[in-house]
Amino acid sequence: MRTWEFYYHNSGRTWRPDHESAEMRAAVNASYMAEAVAFASDMCCAFRWEDDDQPAEVQEEDGSFREYPAMVCILTDEDGNTLECLGGIIESDNLTERLNYRRVVEAELATQYMLECQRQDAEEAAYAEEAAARMTRRRALAERLRDWAQNQEMIDNYYTAHGNDCLDAALYLEDGE
Repeated sequence: MRTWEFYYHNSGRTWRPDHESAEMRAAVNASYMAEAVAFASDMCCAFRWEDDDQPAEVQEEDGSFREYPAMVCILTDEDGNTLECLGGIIESDNLTERLNYRRVVEAELATQYMLECQRQDAEEAAYAEEAAARMTRRRALAERLRDWAQNQEMIDNYYTAHGNDCLDAALYLEDGE
């Protein structure tokens, strides 16, 4: 079964009936999950499953609560640093169900990681764009100051104190680049 098909058939979904069908949302979610798993793989990430140190408490049908052993899934980078994690996972006794559910949990963590990377990339791009705009404003101001200083020199045949200040400010702005 292809990756996309696996997530289409095995992952949960929510949708807004007034905007999309359940099938459309399942297809979109499956695409995100398949893309995220590939992204995590490309980034040399790994998934690690461990026993959760806290049992999961589940409410039974009769209203009572029962504790079950739980697992935690950890997404790590190539150096073993934790990127995302999810705990309190109760696993099925059925091996196929357990492995399928683990794969879905891993895809969900990979999706969170991919979205966080995209958010950080967008922030960095916005910062770079703002820095470029600031540099453009600095250059424009430096040019205006240099022109003003030049005009003062032409009027007085020498730089006035104010003209020197403008020239110094222009040089400061240019050196700050």
